[in-house]
Amino acid sequence: MIAVLKPFYHSVLRIILKLCGLDFSWYENFYTNWPHALPVVEACIHKLRPRKRSLRFFAGYDIERYAKAGDTVLDIGANIGAVSTHLLSLGYNVHAYEPDSRCVEFLRRRFTRIDKRRFHLHHEAIANYDGVTTLHYGARTTESNTILESRPGSEISGGEEVTVRAISDVLNAVGHASLIMMDIEGAEYDVLEEMLRPEFKDKFGLCVVESHAHKISALESNHRRVVDMIRRCGLEDRVLLTWD
Repeated sequence: MIAVLKPFYHSVLRIILKLCGLDFSWYENFYTNWPHALPVVEACIHKLRPRKRSLRFFAGYDIERYAKAGDTVLDIGANIGAVSTHLLSLGYNVHAYEPDSRCVEFLRRRFTRIDKRRFHLHHEAIANYDGVTTLHYGARTTESNTILESRPGSEISGGEEVTVRAISDVLNAVGHASLIMMDIEGAEYDVLEEMLRPEFKDKFGLCVVESHAHKISALESNHRRVVDMIRRCGLEDRVLLTWD
C-alpha cells in the first residue's frame, strides 16, 4: 500500500515546493524525508526538541562526554542539513560547511526558520589549504559531491568552482570545536593529517569521520597513514573513522 501511494505523495510534495518557489529536482532522495521538504512544518517539529531521537542518530558515539549544550560544533560536509538538525536539537552552536551552492541555498531557507542564532553557515569546502577548486557533482545525489580530482566508481555530472578553507583556519577561528562531524567524500585524509599536527590536537574534542578508502582503493595508503598518526598521537578514542 505504501509503495503504491509513494509516487502520489512525492508528486504532492513537488507541487507544494513549486508553489513555495522551491525546486530541488537535483536531489532525488530529497522527497523521501518529508520534513526537509516543508521548512515551516520542520520548524514546528523542531520546537519539540526531540533530544532522544537526536541522540539515537549518534548512537555508538559518546558525544555528550565531549560536547555540552552551548558548545561550538562543526558539521563539515553539511549537504542538506540532516546532521545539523540533530546537533541543533542537542543545544549546540553549529558551524556548517558546505561547498555546493544548491545545498547552501536550501540550508539558508531551512535553518533560518529553525534556529538562525545558533546555526552558522559557511559556503566553503574544507581541506588543508586556502584557495579555490572545482566541486564535482555526483550524478545522482549531492551526497557524492567531491573536490577530489577523480573518484573511481563515481559518475560525475557537472560542477562548480568553490572556495576552499584550511581546517587550521577554521579551528583557529572557532577557538575550540567540542565535536566535529565530517563527511567530505574522500577529502577527509588531508584534513585529518592537518588536524593531527601537535598545535591543533587540543583545539577539538571528538571527531567522527566517514572514511572512504573502502570505496576508493586509491585512498587506502592515505587511510593507513592517518590511522597510524591517530595511534601515535594517542587519539584512538577521539578521532573515529567509523561513521557510516
